[in-house]
Amino acid sequence: MNLILTALILGLAACGERSEPGEPGESYRFSVVNPLNETVSNAPVTARFSEIAPSLDHCNVQLFFVDGESVDAGSVDGGGMRELPSQCDDLTGSGEPDELFFLADFDARQTLDFELRAVAERPAYAPRTQAFLQVMTGGYFEDGEYLNATGMEKVTRQEVPDEHEPGSGWAYMDGPVWESDLVGYRFYLDSRNRIDIFGKSMPDLVLDTITQNYHQIHPWGTDVLVVGPSLGLGSFAALHDNEVQVIDNWSTNLYELVVDGPLRSIIRMTHNDWEVSGQVVTVVREIEIHASHRHTEERFYLTGDYENLTFATGIAKHDAVDRMHTGTHAESLYGWTSGKQADQGDGLDMGVIVPEKYHPQVQEGDPHTYLISFQASEGEVAYRYTSAWELDHEPVEDFEAHLHEAAAMFNNPPRVLADH
Repeated sequence: MNLILTALILGLAACGERSEPGEPGESYRFSVVNPLNETVSNAPVTARFSEIAPSLDHCNVQLFFVDGESVDAGSVDGGGMRELPSQCDDLTGSGEPDELFFLADFDARQTLDFELRAVAERPAYAPRTQAFLQVMTGGYFEDGEYLNATGMEKVTRQEVPDEHEPGSGWAYMDGPVWESDLVGYRFYLDSRNRIDIFGKSMPDLVLDTITQNYHQIHPWGTDVLVVGPSLGLGSFAALHDNEVQVIDNWSTNLYELVVDGPLRSIIRMTHNDWEVSGQVVTVVREIEIHASHRHTEERFYLTGDYENLTFATGIAKHDAVDRMHTGTHAESLYGWTSGKQADQGDGLDMGVIVPEKYHPQVQEGDPHTYLISFQASEGEVAYRYTSAWELDHEPVEDFEAHLHEAAAMFNNPPRVLADH
């Protein structure tokens, strides 16, 4: 009886000392399983706070990998706990956390344990992704140009002026830019609405600092893709009577920077009232890039008269390449090209991955682009595109294997098992 009474007293004392939910010292355990029968490195893990820490209402958190079998120099609390870089993202703008994002290595079918702690101050981690839009300020549009600018600033929310058109000079690098430590991309924030690629010869995030001619090779890299009238790499379009139409018209066109974090960055575009093939469609488009990865994932949410439309994406055709290779893997159709097709004559591989649930099909005959068509499913569609330049600081030896890995993690990402 004395032992039971002692245990009750100790238990009550422990409860009395416990922090309130979300206060520094509060911790939350959860597990993550790799559903693939293969080892994956730097697998992106997305955990909803509503699942792993429903009482947490702020982003002052620190993540630890729980390893009961080993102790290393980076362990804490006497061993078996290792801090992992992570980021806490408010995707809705509510002021409260929505998702925890981090990268982890898994063996095949492995389940790993993690602990999230509320702390007084969120740790800062070295940035390995960024996304931005820089625009000219202080001037005005006249005859298709932005004149007498007095400065340039990064914006997190920007409605595209009706006066902005190709070549106006209003947007730095012609539009939004996103990059990881391995690759960079941009799209033209005007009626061209096509995607371009930056090859990177160093891991530094540099694309917001470029003042030189970025079509020439520099120590940091270069713009490697000639887009022209093609869809570049991964641009979104409708396909009608064997012709492609990008989102080249709208009533309003809104840019938002949703997340700009060390491990992932997300841009959102809202193209209102796109008139295409006799239909009117509003497209909300999210663009996401991850650290230690080359691919960009784009997600599209459609409203309006989209049901009878066929959509397409693809890869620019160049004289140095005579065909697009295709294959299927992990419930996806992928297409890719390889050859001396970079703007400067170096090797460049480009690929697109479209899940089979969107009914992708290779389309022949377009003079500018190797096309893959697809259908929206319940108003949504998503795909990935990726690239590798011969002079990248981390060259890709087997690009098709790289596509397989990107497709596998696209359709079978690590799955969170919450334990409250």
